[in-house]
Amino acid sequence: IPDGDFFTLPIRVGSAVNMTVRIEGSLQAFHDPTRWPSYPFGSTPAFLLIEESANVRVTGSSLRPDVSSEPGSVIGNGPAWWQLVFDAWNRGADANFFRPVLVVFRRCEGVIVDNLRLQDSPMFNLVIDESRHALVEDVTIRAPDSSPNTDGIQTLRAYNVTIRRADISTGDDNVAIKSGSEKILVEDCVFGRGHGVTIGSIGGRREGTRGFVNDVTFQRIKCHRTEVGARIKTWPGSVGSVSNITYRDITLDHVDRAVVINQFYPDHPGPHVWKPDGRPPKKESVRISDVLVERLTGTFTNFFPGFLACDSEARPCVNVTLRDVSVHPSVRNPVTDELRRWQWRHVDYSDETENVEPPLKWLPVNETLQRMDVVYDDAAPSQSAETIIVQ
Repeated sequence: IPDGDFFTLPIRVGSAVNMTVRIEGSLQAFHDPTRWPSYPFGSTPAFLLIEESANVRVTGSSLRPDVSSEPGSVIGNGPAWWQLVFDAWNRGADANFFRPVLVVFRRCEGVIVDNLRLQDSPMFNLVIDESRHALVEDVTIRAPDSSPNTDGIQTLRAYNVTIRRADISTGDDNVAIKSGSEKILVEDCVFGRGHGVTIGSIGGRREGTRGFVNDVTFQRIKCHRTEVGARIKTWPGSVGSVSNITYRDITLDHVDRAVVINQFYPDHPGPHVWKPDGRPPKKESVRISDVLVERLTGTFTNFFPGFLACDSEARPCVNVTLRDVSVHPSVRNPVTDELRRWQWRHVDYSDETENVEPPLKWLPVNETLQRMDVVYDDAAPSQSAETIIVQ
């Protein structure tokens, strides 16, 4: 695709072998959603779909010296789609209608995406789906922080994926590692606005939904004004596992919360989480085990730096380790700083605070905090849980 702006309907490439798609200019979707073809209900179409292919590369770099050094781009012209979502929300209607993903690789082996800019996707930006051995590097992804469901990069049922030197600011997860993903490495990235460095969500609304993620490492990540630094989220009532997860050398600047591990997604700590609407707790939870958060430093803007909300009655979190963690309020206040402590719910924990700031402590009830819909409990933590290690 040569230098210049090119508007087109969705593009599908199938059964390709040893193929390179070189985008020197700008490949753009039409602004008007009515120009898109219709799709079966429940399907997830893509603007650029490459499927059932091997050894494929999509690059924004040019081979010609006379072309600008700016990388090529794929532009979704998403505002018209986002407005449809906002209008549905304003009517109180369901907004889970068809919106296209910008770029999807599905059932591919040997994928490279490099030197490319993705911008204003109607929904997710880049999805690696049911694919193996993929490398995504030197990509820039942009969408306003108000844009709905514009995840930067997703892996779904993917194996052996490396994401390197990505610069991502979006309206949803900067990177989301979804169910079925295994052996994923995310390193040397810069994340701006967005929901953070995320595992999940794993499971689903339907009780008994299965999901798993295994062997994921995030390292040398800088987060600036993201909603969360390190996050794991799973649905109650689902089954499966999230295991062998490492967050290492994470730098935070004005994030809302530093670390969130939540088995009650999409809820958050508060009275409605532990027994929603008066219903009894779910019988199952996705098992979260062997999680290491190491050398995480920086500043947060919320009243507390993070929380671990695990389900002691179903499957508690197992072997969660925080090591050399130091986070502080972006605005210091000697009066309130003493209250800015981590929330650990339904887990055993260690009261040691060596190399962890602020300290991990079981906080007493505080009326001011309760009014913020945050529950603190002066009772001892559940003895049915397994280990939380603080080193």
